[in-house]
Amino acid sequence: MADDTLQISFQNEKPLPVGELGKLLEDLGGDYHRVTGSHLVLSNVITGSTLLILQDVITTVGSGAETVSAVLAAAENLHSFSKRLKDYLKSSKTPPILSDAYKHPSPVMKTGERLAKISIEQKTPFGLKYHRDDKGESIEFNYNPSEAAEIRENIKLERMMRKEALTTSRLRIAGPAPQYRLEGPSTNAQDAQSFRVPALGVDQSEAAVLIWVNV
Repeated sequence: MADDTLQISFQNEKPLPVGELGKLLEDLGGDYHRVTGSHLVLSNVITGSTLLILQDVITTVGSGAETVSAVLAAAENLHSFSKRLKDYLKSSKTPPILSDAYKHPSPVMKTGERLAKISIEQKTPFGLKYHRDDKGESIEFNYNPSEAAEIRENIKLERMMRKEALTTSRLRIAGPAPQYRLEGPSTNAQDAQSFRVPALGVDQSEAAVLIWVNV
């Protein structure tokens, strides 16, 4: 049977701020739903070094024969999310290239950036662990604060590049703003005195219409 828990750890020497853990859980929940369509729930928290134990919500419902399929489905969701996060953090260790600016942002970007932020500010390594017994497959990674700083800087750079690319694309679509030139008043005093705009409706001859349009 597959393991039905995902573990995220911080090797902190002092307690982590509750606010930061709350924001992390919020980002985890949002990103997990984007990747899997399911929801993540907090199963347990172990303090000292901080360990968050998380489960897919579908493992908390069902009974009997449904339990087996639920655990397998949860395992697939947890595996998919863990792999996405591992690959994203690994790729974020190197600076983004120009083509990255035109790609959709990763669905796990918020979680990756939040983990890096906590690691930097609290000066603590962080990691993830997930193991599937049924397939003998494990996903695990660990990063120290200096690596977290590189990751966060590259995430910020990619976001800035994407913003600039979007602005440039919008300008190209819109094209240059139309230019209008206003004619100044006539400098010919005689023309100004002798010229009178005809009233359309009284005289609608071709000559009168042309004079009115020119004015």
